[in-house]
Amino acid sequence: MVNCRLVVAVAVLVGIAGVHGLVSRATSDQLRQLKGGVLVKDGRQTSCNLAVIDSQAALTSADCINVDESGALNATTAYAVYLDDGLDGKPAKYDVESIDINPQFNATNLVNNLAVLQFNSKGPVSFQNVIAPTTDFSNWDELLYVRYSLKDVEAMEWDAPAYASDWVNYEYNCQDLSVVYMVAVDDMMCTNKLTPPPADNLDACPVPYELVLGLASGNISIIGIYMMSAVKDGDLCENDAQYSYYTALGQYCGYIRSVIGRDFDTGYDMFHRNTSIQLANYSMPVDTFTLDVANVVNLHGDLFVNQTGIPLSEDSEDSAEDGLDSESESTDSAKSEGSNHKSIIIGVCVSVGCLLLICAALYYWSWRRRQGKRFVGHEDMLTAELGEQTVGANNVDHELPPVYEDSFQCDVNAISTNGGHKPKETKEKLEKLP
Repeated sequence: MVNCRLVVAVAVLVGIAGVHGLVSRATSDQLRQLKGGVLVKDGRQTSCNLAVIDSQAALTSADCINVDESGALNATTAYAVYLDDGLDGKPAKYDVESIDINPQFNATNLVNNLAVLQFNSKGPVSFQNVIAPTTDFSNWDELLYVRYSLKDVEAMEWDAPAYASDWVNYEYNCQDLSVVYMVAVDDMMCTNKLTPPPADNLDACPVPYELVLGLASGNISIIGIYMMSAVKDGDLCENDAQYSYYTALGQYCGYIRSVIGRDFDTGYDMFHRNTSIQLANYSMPVDTFTLDVANVVNLHGDLFVNQTGIPLSEDSEDSAEDGLDSESESTDSAKSEGSNHKSIIIGVCVSVGCLLLICAALYYWSWRRRQGKRFVGHEDMLTAELGEQTVGANNVDHELPPVYEDSFQCDVNAISTNGGHKPKETKEKLEKLP
């Protein structure tokens, strides 16, 4: 008999794993091999994470930076980088001293969505993260999508990094919602995973992860940074038909070096690749000048102030150029929580339902089999004491047949002559019987 309780328990675990994807081999201790960071504007935490290069430079998405109508930096915005206690156990805060937006950045289609921030120029280079110089994703055993967030900006208290694992070669239908991804698939990554907002902004919708890390042989490297999200018929609070897209950093090592004016850790021992030959002006091979896909809303920049998304039309391009800094009302927190758990509930319910149906089918099959044995094998149930046995499924007592003597006896005269036989002939035949 199948242990259905065990099967259901397995189904629950399978359902949850199916929603979240691969069970991660990474641990929080491994994440501490990296220094994480968050961009803070005018004292407010943004959704924009930092791909920290070292103690003096970091990368962020170009559309997280406020610019004016001419594309020049907005001089009134105060930027600061907040670094967690990864690597050295020392959280830190630095004011940004210079910002370089990639000259190939296109605010319309968001290709080359990258900016270099420099800070702490008078301090030493006390640590380095690995920025992987490759877009060959087969180098990795596992991809990790990560978001760093501050629990308290003023106190510099950090939440534990939120992360989700994904298959290296998993094929999402990312091209369905993005023209750019169709063209530049080798320079981008994509997932449908979201994470709850940080503790200091719980009224916000679930948000995309910000960084992509590659895990290989226990080593972690930064390989991608958030570019944009595409949402079908709605926003992140309401619609599960969405994908988040990431810029692969491997081709931009030449650009980074040209800006900071020095080498940085590219994990040469792992990749054996000379990054000095990479172009400083590399650009994704994208000819399209639009993100337009029917019924798709595109989200990008600081999502904590742009919950409903910014479709890149003529009416919204100014907002993109302004760093998407217009405030919008956050949705109801209960609605956000419901959306966040919706896919988990569906996955578990479907898995449990299927397994219960299987249990019911197995039980019915077993019951029919037992019933069949009762009818087919009834002869084997008879014993010499027939009068003391019950036969058949209805448990009805049957009358015993008459018992005869061994020799055949019959009153010949009692036989009727109506059968057409003469009494003498009949008697002779009967006497010959054994």
